[in-house]
Amino acid sequence: MDAPMNEKLLKYSLLSRLLVFTLQVVFNILIPDHNADVFNPPYDQSKDNPLDTCVHYILGGFIRWDGVYFLHVAEHGYIYENSLAFFPLFPWCVRILANSLCLPMQFVMQYRTVLIVSGFIFNFYIFLKTTNVLYRLSKSILKSESLAYKAALLFCFNPASIFMSAFYSEILFAYLTFYSMLKFEERKRNHSVMLSSLSCLSRSNGLLTAGFELHKRCQNIVIHLLYSKKDFISKISLILTEILKVMIYLILILLPFLIYQFYISDLFCNQSGKWKIPEFLIQYGRQRSYNLVNETNFDWCKNRIPFAYSHVQNTHWNVGFLRYYEFRQIPNFILALPVSVLSVSSVIYYYRHNRRRCLTLGLIPEKDIKDSEKNGFMNKRMLPYIAYLLFITVFGWFFIHIQVLTRMVFSSSPVVYWYAAIVISTDHHAKHIKTSYKKHSKTHITDEIIKELYILHSKNEFNMERIGHIEEIYAEQDNFMDNPEDWKIEVIECIKGRRLYSFKKKYQKEIDASDENLYDDVDRSELLETIPLFQDMNPKDYIEKEMSLKEIYLKI
Repeated sequence: MDAPMNEKLLKYSLLSRLLVFTLQVVFNILIPDHNADVFNPPYDQSKDNPLDTCVHYILGGFIRWDGVYFLHVAEHGYIYENSLAFFPLFPWCVRILANSLCLPMQFVMQYRTVLIVSGFIFNFYIFLKTTNVLYRLSKSILKSESLAYKAALLFCFNPASIFMSAFYSEILFAYLTFYSMLKFEERKRNHSVMLSSLSCLSRSNGLLTAGFELHKRCQNIVIHLLYSKKDFISKISLILTEILKVMIYLILILLPFLIYQFYISDLFCNQSGKWKIPEFLIQYGRQRSYNLVNETNFDWCKNRIPFAYSHVQNTHWNVGFLRYYEFRQIPNFILALPVSVLSVSSVIYYYRHNRRRCLTLGLIPEKDIKDSEKNGFMNKRMLPYIAYLLFITVFGWFFIHIQVLTRMVFSSSPVVYWYAAIVISTDHHAKHIKTSYKKHSKTHITDEIIKELYILHSKNEFNMERIGHIEEIYAEQDNFMDNPEDWKIEVIECIKGRRLYSFKKKYQKEIDASDENLYDDVDRSELLETIPLFQDMNPKDYIEKEMSLKEIYLKI
C-alpha cells in the first residue's frame, strides 16, 4: 500500500515545486522589486555571460531577503557581524554541491550563479524527501494511512511553500526535524539525536527537539518511582542512569551549536586581520556601517564567554520580549493570525480530549484502558508534539519578528498538518471509528479478545520495533472495523507463528529463575499505558493469559 501512496505523493511534490517555480518566475517578471534598503552586497556583474543572466532571470525571485544572506555566506563565508544569525549548515550543503556535482557549471558560469543553481537543486530534492518522511512519521503517529496521506499532501501546498524552494534553510530544517521525530518514534535514539544535532546547525530552534528526549526520560523516571518493585537503591540507580542518559543526549544535541559559536568567536575575536576580504565587500560594509570580521572592537568578544548569537539577535535584529510590538507592525501580526489560529485550535482540540494527560504532562500512565488506547490525533504519543507547537507559537508572538511565525511553524511542527488533515476529512477520524465500531456491536466481545491478543503478543518480546505484520494490520483501523472477521483471521495466523513460541523458548530459563527478571528490559511506560489491566502480572502469568485468550478465541 505504501508504494502507490509514495508515487502519488511524489507526483504532488513535483507538481507543487513546479507550481511554485512558475509563480516565482511570473511574479518576478511582472512585479518590480521593492527597494527596502536591506542587505544586498554587490558582485561583479561585468563578468556575467548570457547563462548567468538567464539563471538570474529565472531564479532571481528565490534570492530575496534572508536568501541574500545565505547566498553571501555560501560564497564568502562570515564577513559581516549581522550575518552570524544565519546558521551554516544550509550554505555548507549548497557549497559542497556546487563544488562537486555542479562543478562542471563553474566552467561556463560565475561561481555565484552556480551556487544559486545548486541551492535550487538542493532544496528541490530535499523537499521531495521531506514529503516522504512526513508521510512516514504521520502514519507512525496517527495510525491512519488516509490521514497520513492528507497531511503529506497539505505539506506540499502549505502557506510557507515558497520559502521551501527559495534560498532559505526552512526545508532542510523541516527535513532534519521530521526525520529526527521519525527516528525517535522508531526508538532509534542515536539516529534521532544525530539528526537533532544537525538541525541545530540549520536553525536555532532545532534546540527545542531536545525536549522529546527529555520528556521520555522524565517519563521513565516517574515510572521507576511509582511502579518499580525494586528496592530503594536499585530505584536510585535506575533514576541516575536515566538522568545520565538525558544529559548525554542533550550535550550531543547542543554540541554542533556550541561548536559553531566557538568557531565564530575564534574567527571574530582571535583572528582579526587574517581574513582576506574582497575590496568591494569592505567598501560596501563601511558604507552600510556593518561590523566586519577584520575589526577588533566587538563588544561580545570582551565577555568571559564570547557568545555571538544572542548579541547579534539583540543588536542587529531587535529580537527580544515584546520588542516587535509597534503600531507599524500591525500588518505583520495580521499576517501571522491564520497560522496562530490553526496552531492554537489544534492545541485546544487535543487538550479538550486529553485533559488528564495534559495536566500530568503525560508522565503518569493512564489506568483507563479506553484512554490509553486512543489513536489518531488523540493518542498519548501526540503530547510532546503538541507542547512543541505551543511553545513555538507563544515564543513567536512574544519574542521574534512575527512575520517569521508562519514559515517557522510549517517547517517545524507536523501537528498543523495532522490537525488540518482531520479538519478537511469528510469523516472525522474519531467519529468514524466510533460509528464503525457500533456497526459491528455483535462482535464486541470477540473484538475485545482479539485486541487483548494483539496487545499481549505485541509486548511479549518487549520490543516495539519488532511487532511486524500485526502492527501493520492493527494500524489500519478503518479496515479492521469494516472487516472484523478478516482481521481476526490475520491476527490468529500471526499468533500461531513461531514468534509466540520463540519468546517462551528464549526466556524460559529466566522465567524459571525469577518471575521479575524480565521486567528489567520492559519499557514500563509503554506497557502500563497500553495494558494497565495486566500491570501487576509476572511473566509466567503473562504467557498463561496469552495462551488462555488464544484458546478462548479458537472456541468461538
